[in-house]
Parts: sequence; structure tokens; C-alpha cells
Amino acid sequence: MLVPIVGPVLAGDFVLDARDVKGRADFVAVVSRYTRLRRAGRQFVGLCPFHREQHPSFYVRPEKKIFFCFGCGSGGDLFDFVICVERCAFRRAVEIVAAFPGVGDSSGDEKSLLVENIGVSRHWMAHENDDMSSRYGSSSRRRSIP
Repeated sequence: MLVPIVGPVLAGDFVLDARDVKGRADFVAVVSRYTRLRRAGRQFVGLCPFHREQHPSFYVRPEKKIFFCFGCGSGGDLFDFVICVERCAFRRAVEIVAAFPGVGDSSGDEKSLLVENIGVSRHWMAHENDDMSSRYGSSSRRRSIP
């Protein structure tokens, strides 16, 4: 069952773009929530969560974010997997994937967060240096420390 990945999905107080959520999601982490996977070259293999089996036939290709089971023939992308395993609609699948750490953060990207933290650090250091120079300024001048 292929579901088109188009348009934003409203989740709570913010809008999720399905393409953005899919791009930021760690497919192996999502699938590992439902079945144990082990690395086999560039892909991962494990027991299929959709049917009972004794030998691994469920393959995950993280670089393409697709899966396929040679036992039952099910396959698709990240959202197809969540829809099948959770038995939910596309909108709910996007919300589930967005709930994973680092995926649906509405605070922005990591670079802007880093820039904000650097700004806060500079502000704190400036005030700390002013406080230190007012406390110890006279003793450092006596010892001729620049």
C-alpha cells in the first residue's frame, strides 16, 4: 500500500511536513521499536513484524528508507511501515514518526539552536568577566598582570 507523501499534516498546535519528517527520521530506530534488527552489509535484517517466522526475511535499507519482507511480500517506505504495524491512518503515522527524538522538533534546526546557545554563552561570559574584573582588578594591576 503506497501512500503519497504530500502536503502538511496538522499535529496539535503545529504543522508537520511529511517530507521533512521522513527526511529527519532514523528509519532503523523506528523499525527497531517493533522488531530486532542486525546489520548485514549496508542493510539491516530481522524477523518480520507482520507475520510469524523463524528465519529473518525482513530487510531494511536505511539510505533509501524502505523495507521489504521476502516472506510475506510486504514492503514500502517509512510511513507504509508505521501504517501497517500500528494499523493507523497516514496522518497518525506522521505524528508517530515525528514523536521520535530529533524528528519533529518545532524549535528549528540544530544550527539555529547552536547559534542561540553561543549567543547566550557570550552574554554570560561578558557579565562574568565584568564581575571578576571588579572583584580582582586591583590585585591584578598590582602584580602587573595584563
